[in-house]
Amino acid sequence: MMNKFQKTVINIIKCALAGRELDESDLAVISENRNEVIGFAEKQGVLPFFKYFRIFTENGELFHKFAYYVYRDVNQSEGLKEMTEAFEKNGIYCAPLKGSLTKHFYPDSDVRTLGDIDILYKKEQTALLISVMEQLGYEYEGYAAKHEHYRRNGYIVEMHKELLTEQSPAIGYFNDIWSRMTPEDGKEYVYRMNAEDHYLLTVFHLLEHFIRDGIGLRMVLDIYILTEKCKLDFDYIGGVLKELKLDSFEKDIRALAHFWFSPENTSENADRELEDYVLSGGVYGCNDNNTQNAAVIFNSGRRYLLNAIFPSYRIMCSVIPWLHTPVLLPLAWISRWVSVLFHRRQNIKLRFGIADGIDRMNSDEVENRTAFFARWGLKPFNSYSKKQ
Repeated sequence: MMNKFQKTVINIIKCALAGRELDESDLAVISENRNEVIGFAEKQGVLPFFKYFRIFTENGELFHKFAYYVYRDVNQSEGLKEMTEAFEKNGIYCAPLKGSLTKHFYPDSDVRTLGDIDILYKKEQTALLISVMEQLGYEYEGYAAKHEHYRRNGYIVEMHKELLTEQSPAIGYFNDIWSRMTPEDGKEYVYRMNAEDHYLLTVFHLLEHFIRDGIGLRMVLDIYILTEKCKLDFDYIGGVLKELKLDSFEKDIRALAHFWFSPENTSENADRELEDYVLSGGVYGCNDNNTQNAAVIFNSGRRYLLNAIFPSYRIMCSVIPWLHTPVLLPLAWISRWVSVLFHRRQNIKLRFGIADGIDRMNSDEVENRTAFFARWGLKPFNSYSKKQ
């Protein structure tokens, strides 16, 4: 159940968006539990909203944090501009994604923090892309199922070959995404999604995290911001979601977003089960959710590790560009192991920790999580891949 620190942070965001002062009850909670309120907001990636209120600015204690968020926002924005200009110059088709677009609908772009910069490109241009990224000074950090990781100046760039993982029930919707995007003004190779596709990608990306690790305040806040600030064709969006059997899930997430952040909401009747799940972790959920959700699929730590070490041919095809026949699957596994060992070694410890957690879970916990997902007809993504 939501505690008073969490409720206060949500009210801070709500007041910031509405341009209102904080209520006396919120001020009292902040005065008595200042560190807890700040800590929860920082964990959720929404601390920059505190800059709008004197109670957090008058003594200067958070000045260095607020300054860092502005610096990071400028640094990432300049990096994105530099990359898209280089891609335009070199004829690389690209499209900025997700938070890089959504943040411009917020009161100030720095209050919508970015974990990384996401850009879509055409995978047949991978060799040229790698060359250009190297020229720009980015360090390659390895690959995942749908993107490669690059790092420079303290921030990460995810260059997407695909928008969603192969296991996502919505993967087919974006098969022809390039035909639905249009070039930005004055550009030939830098593209932009329409508002409906941007919103749908936001929902589908949220769903990936929801099923894997869980989600936090910021992802729900994105839903509220986009539905309030964008002119969206919900007849079209609803039709796509209904066809994918994700309409009830999106409606419940959107209802929670408006329950939390709309200044016009006066109801106390939240979806408590959904609310508790969202509030249980950080910006991108937590390892406990990852463990419980993995237990729904694999039932044992051993099965989980085997799946992690030896992914299916279909999954590996989305990761390894040269894998075109099952005969090469063992070589693809070896390539992936080497990449993990040198670029993402921390994942090894994480995987074994999750496997151990699965073995420690009791059957009631697994049944409860299974029933929770069943409310929307959802299954953890590996369950969508029986043909692999």
